[in-house]
Amino acid sequence: MKKLLYILFSLIPSFAFAQDGDKSVDKVQLIDSLYADFIGLEVQDLYDSAYVVLKKCYELDPEAAELNYQMALYDRMYAREDSTQAGEDAMTGVMEKLRKAYEKEPDNKKYVVTLLNASAETGDTTLVQPLLEHIVELDRTNEQYIYVLLRLYESKEEYEKELNLLNRLEEVTGSSTGIEMYRFDALRKTKGDKAALKYLNNLIKKSPQESQYYAALAYYYEEKENFKKAIPQYEKAMQLDPSEPNYQYSYIGCLEKMGNDAEARQQKLAIINNPKSSSELKVQLVRDLLEEFETEENGTERMMQMFRTALKQPQETTDLTQLYIGYMGMQKYSHDSIANALKDVLAIEPTNEDAYLFLLNYYESIDEKKLLAETCQQAIDNGVDKLEFYFYQGIYYYQLDDKDKALQAFQNAVANRKFANNPKLYAECYSLIGSIYHEKDSLEKAFEAYEECLKWDADNIETLNNYAYYLSVEGKDLERAEKMSKRTIIAEPNKGIYLDTYAWILYMMGRYDEAATYINKAIADTGNVSAEEYEHAGDIYYKLNEKEAAVAYWELALMKAEQEEGYDKAELERKIKTKKL
Repeated sequence: MKKLLYILFSLIPSFAFAQDGDKSVDKVQLIDSLYADFIGLEVQDLYDSAYVVLKKCYELDPEAAELNYQMALYDRMYAREDSTQAGEDAMTGVMEKLRKAYEKEPDNKKYVVTLLNASAETGDTTLVQPLLEHIVELDRTNEQYIYVLLRLYESKEEYEKELNLLNRLEEVTGSSTGIEMYRFDALRKTKGDKAALKYLNNLIKKSPQESQYYAALAYYYEEKENFKKAIPQYEKAMQLDPSEPNYQYSYIGCLEKMGNDAEARQQKLAIINNPKSSSELKVQLVRDLLEEFETEENGTERMMQMFRTALKQPQETTDLTQLYIGYMGMQKYSHDSIANALKDVLAIEPTNEDAYLFLLNYYESIDEKKLLAETCQQAIDNGVDKLEFYFYQGIYYYQLDDKDKALQAFQNAVANRKFANNPKLYAECYSLIGSIYHEKDSLEKAFEAYEECLKWDADNIETLNNYAYYLSVEGKDLERAEKMSKRTIIAEPNKGIYLDTYAWILYMMGRYDEAATYINKAIADTGNVSAEEYEHAGDIYYKLNEKEAAVAYWELALMKAEQEEGYDKAELERKIKTKKL
């Protein structure tokens, strides 16, 4: 495709920039040749290089409309990237170039549209209206610009122009309810209410099944605070289109003004249960009803029934679910009741992400790890395709000591590259994969996972520490291990486990004095020292020929090892007995 575009653009005729008689044939040919090069670079997405060539063209012919236009596009792009005053100043030059292109070729739609957009962007309102009017003249069938111009006339109260433009739009598209409603409003502001009402009543006679006409008449009466006349018009509109929530909502206002609160409440419930109602409108009305039911007998049960009925309808957001669970909490419902309510919600709306998260919080509070993992799987099976559910599932299986299922959950997470839009959590999955493989003694796979983790999050401290330590234990790539470990103690200079890792790497590198400095910091907090840290301290002091200190640390390590499952006490006992490494 790019090759085809290049061929097409390179066939631009030589008179493209030869409008002025004073240009030599050689100059015209040079400009044409450079412009073809510019197009070729553009289709290869080499924009910076293309800009350099374009500037040369522009310097040779600063009056050419197309060169002014193209220069303006590039200058505008670079100005947007510059948030300083220089960027704002550059827009002045952009506008000058676009104006010049437009003035030279005022009927070029491309120039008109770009100048229009740039004018709106820079707030130059003096140009917007004439440009809109011009583009509507150039393209009489473009409804987009006609409607923009209509709104502009309306905002500036130029109603006669609005009516004329509506007539033109009707010629292009034919009559429509939208045009007729615009015209009704414009007639009210130009000819007065009497003329507008006559027009609207004629529309109703002509199309008695069109609900919007009755709604418009109702809006008019409501605006005049004649609610008695507005109500029957709303009722006709709703009879013709019973699922339109805007009619229902406006009808509620009139009912309340007339003191008919019971019917108003029924209409609120109808809107809440209307699938076409927006989530925002539903939540607003639910909050209204919460206040109304609060002081009534059996109000809580009525509210709960309202929530259950409403949540049976498809929900565009989880706002109503959150309000439901929040209401149950406010009414001191038990955790089990809330969990059962959440299950009911998920039975109706199995993709409700918030309901799963609420349920996870509940199972977390009662330490139900198996149910936590199963709930994550339920969310995934029902199409809630979020990285968090794979991640949490892996954590819960790991806590259940099911490392195979935990590993599978994390691997499922990283297999979907779209989850990489959350790079830190994505990287954490790789980190945990690495740790599980290390526990399974699959060092090669563990190290591969750690490498992937650091690709996505180079500052993952746990991975930097673990990878560095395991490399040192294997005696591999010690210089890299030292650099990784050093980053962890810079990030958290008082964390014993990171200090111990760094001390051990220095030990493996033969830097015993430095190693002693860091192991001393690691074991300074005697309440949190592990058997391994004490054993490392003993090994380091042995290499410094301080054998009594070494044995003392090994003995401390043995005492700690008695409390730590799976620690190799036999090796410690040997060191203590022989007083040797």
